[in-house]
Amino acid sequence: MLMEETVYDPLERFKNEYAELFLQNAKNAFEELCQASQIDKKANQDLCLEIFNLTNEKDSYETSRSHWKWLRIFCWIAICGLLTVWGFTEDNLPGIICTIIAVGIGIFIFAYLNGVIRELDEVIENLESNIAEKKDAAYKIMQPLNELFGWDIPAQIIHQTVPKLEFDPFFTRERLMELQNEFQYDNSLNENSSILFAHSGQINGNPFVIANSKTYEMGTETYTGHLTIYWSDWTIGANGKRQRVRRSQILTATVTKPCPRYGKVGFVIYGNEAAPKLEFTRRPSKLVEESFMQNFRRKRKLKELKKFSQNLKDDSQYTLMSNHEFETLFETKDRTDEVEYRLLFTALAQQQMLSLIKDKTVSYGDDFTFFKQKKINVIFPEHLTAANLDTNPAQFVDYDFNHCRQNFMQINQEYFRAVYFAMAPLLAIPLYQQMRTRKTIYRDVDKNKSSSWEWESIANYMGEEKFKPAKCATDCILKTELVSDDENGDSEIAVTAYGFQGIPQTDYVNVFGGDGRFHAVPVHWILYTPINKTTQIRISENVKEKGESHKIAAGEIYRRGIFCKKTRKL
Repeated sequence: MLMEETVYDPLERFKNEYAELFLQNAKNAFEELCQASQIDKKANQDLCLEIFNLTNEKDSYETSRSHWKWLRIFCWIAICGLLTVWGFTEDNLPGIICTIIAVGIGIFIFAYLNGVIRELDEVIENLESNIAEKKDAAYKIMQPLNELFGWDIPAQIIHQTVPKLEFDPFFTRERLMELQNEFQYDNSLNENSSILFAHSGQINGNPFVIANSKTYEMGTETYTGHLTIYWSDWTIGANGKRQRVRRSQILTATVTKPCPRYGKVGFVIYGNEAAPKLEFTRRPSKLVEESFMQNFRRKRKLKELKKFSQNLKDDSQYTLMSNHEFETLFETKDRTDEVEYRLLFTALAQQQMLSLIKDKTVSYGDDFTFFKQKKINVIFPEHLTAANLDTNPAQFVDYDFNHCRQNFMQINQEYFRAVYFAMAPLLAIPLYQQMRTRKTIYRDVDKNKSSSWEWESIANYMGEEKFKPAKCATDCILKTELVSDDENGDSEIAVTAYGFQGIPQTDYVNVFGGDGRFHAVPVHWILYTPINKTTQIRISENVKEKGESHKIAAGEIYRRGIFCKKTRKL
């Protein structure tokens, strides 16, 4: 069993130890999979070399074909030009000459150029067929290895590298209940959103969730309409006489209407009983860069904090700490308990947090928002929103062994860096790693049944098109609800897709024109009305671990130890 040592100074540990250790562990994991698969690497590499050479040969022929096709186009343009010249020429001799040349070029096209291009088409088609056959053969060699890639490989390598981080096979109901019952998580982060991927686990028995979710909010859209008006006007002409002039003007009008907006956000939720009454909000400071103006802004910010700290007329308990750099870059004016705040952010914690905030070479720098609500900590790292947290093993599958190994290493390294530095602000607080929940000490956590977050993740993995209402004109937010658990351990889940139907509308806006009158300018817009559809799916967790034989049936998916199939519309 790996020793769960405390991660002091997460930035330096990553730079000097974890990055290299993870790389080595990933290499070892890949080699173990290769040995277990017993694939013929030499035969695969020979095939891939042939594919590479054939592909280069095909590219060369395609380039040549492209040149011949351009020549044919040029010849047709020349024929059109010669015939045009003949049509505008009055003398017979030049016309006859142009016609003879055009006919000669036409003969050249049909007698030679088309034949060359057809031959090149056949050669390229044969090469493509040969390449496809060799790729199929290479895939067959790689199949035993491709089948060994699992959903939990990145998590296993991370845990092997940083034993403090333990991951669950999937997000269980019990883990969600633990966050809700033991740490009073109110599930507010999953309102008006749908989980795309969630990975739960624990740090020294304290639960965490790393997730990407699809978010929704009602924003606004500005629509524009135009109307062209005409009128006659009298003016004085150059001859000094009055004359009628026809005028026109394009009138423009806009209307602003509600419109759904969809986005994506990555976050970390962490439950810990340390400082159980403390609440605060910390946002990126934008004061990290070293420059004259930034120094000026930091001094101004510190002056503002000092003034706020000395204000005795409000109910705030805020008292400025001696580490002014920490107070400036990790500003938390709304903190509710000074004693617990200092208990949490010791001198070591302050130093480690500053290192994370100020670094941009190894970590992502000052890119995170940090909320603490008593026992619940929520972090929104900007880099996590752009990161791919989905550990689908299909991303490792390849016909080329060398490319497969390179891809395996790169994807896992990117995943580790994104996850590690999303959690680094938590690891920078030593007390969080030293505190252990009473529940973990006295009661085991059942890890057999998946949670609603996992169901949403599965539904999104299946694709929202499978659940979308017929008349829906927007994206959908997929929400799930347990219908029933049967005696076999399977669960019936209701998946409701919430979207909007788009109904065309027209508003008429009065706009004053140059003719001195108001005109009703039509502005077309979309009225978005809520629409939803509920579909039922059946899931079964850990079928393979239960020792049951289960083959993936038509319409069924397998994801992170869970089999799922769409059953019917409700």
